[in-house]
Amino acid sequence: MKKVAFIDTQSVGNFHEIFNLSLLYIMSQSFERVEYFASKSSIENLKSKISSNPTPENIIFKQIYVPEGSTSWQIMLRNLYGAIKTFFLIIRFRKNKIFLGSLNSFSTPYLNLVSRVLKTEINIVCHGELEYVIKKDIPLFKPLRIYKKLIFSFLQKKIHPGITLLLLGDSIRTNLVALFPQNSNRYSVMNHPYFFKKNNTKPKEKSKILNLGVVGFVSKEKGIDDFFLLAEYLREDIEKKNLKLNIIGSHNYNIADYPLVNFIANKSEKLTIDRFNNEIEKLDAVLFFYNSTMYKLTASGAIFDAINNKKKIISLDNDYFRSVLGDSNIGIVCNNIGEMKKVIEEIISGKNSFYSTDAEFEEIQSRYDYKNILLP
Repeated sequence: MKKVAFIDTQSVGNFHEIFNLSLLYIMSQSFERVEYFASKSSIENLKSKISSNPTPENIIFKQIYVPEGSTSWQIMLRNLYGAIKTFFLIIRFRKNKIFLGSLNSFSTPYLNLVSRVLKTEINIVCHGELEYVIKKDIPLFKPLRIYKKLIFSFLQKKIHPGITLLLLGDSIRTNLVALFPQNSNRYSVMNHPYFFKKNNTKPKEKSKILNLGVVGFVSKEKGIDDFFLLAEYLREDIEKKNLKLNIIGSHNYNIADYPLVNFIANKSEKLTIDRFNNEIEKLDAVLFFYNSTMYKLTASGAIFDAINNKKKIISLDNDYFRSVLGDSNIGIVCNNIGEMKKVIEEIISGKNSFYSTDAEFEEIQSRYDYKNILLP
């Protein structure tokens, strides 16, 4: 097929920037013309990322209005508007192959009908929205309750043959088939593509103080309470200067309340990209606190950020992280915080060799490099 329309009514700013950039490059190898419809801020951000790289001439950026904002109600407005905009863009490009940048819950009531009537092939890239269907204890008046109901209803019914859900990992497909087996033939899988930077970064060599940290915006939902608990468990090593635990990213915590933790940013401060990257470079490993109830139906870009910087990973066990790390030596998967504490103590004492080679990181990078991934 000569042309593809990639419709992304969810991304604003740097949201999913590396993934979207990688997918655009993959599409450019399969189609003569790739038209990317997205917000002004998203397009400007992507253009800044590709300014230092050869840009395929067949990628055409098409700016559309997308409501911005980060509150739950602003996001709901973005979803509502995006569903309407997507409807008309699908009609406009009905004779071409269409990719949707996410499974917008408000689009689900019409997708099957539109695909059937217009005989249009619609491919939907699925991200964290699939997790809504297994999320529990949602507050009564939160928009998330609506998203969950709509997506659950869509998946529960038979999906039209013209629609394909593009899942970013085999573990996600396995879990989704277990929940909605009636649509198993509508699920397609590709590895999460990543735009790995070209540099000569080497895995960090062992230093006197073990330097570990969490990266990015931290919150209770992302398991930060387990991080604080780990700090208490390792109080002795921290006070003896054998270990340093860092938070590299934005947060809303009072620093004085957590004396065992090194906050790189002040409360509500946003780090510059240069400082953010410089602080990551100092780490021996990146910690992740996503437990077994998380990442069943979604991929993680954060794990590839760590791999991109050739940082060892120490993570709580979850399906997606285990599928990415496999039997490689670049990550250690722990069943609980107690086990993570033991692993870190063994690294400090020298019982765990811990450090990985450059080749081990490059093997994983090769598997998820956008250059080595084709559209299914």
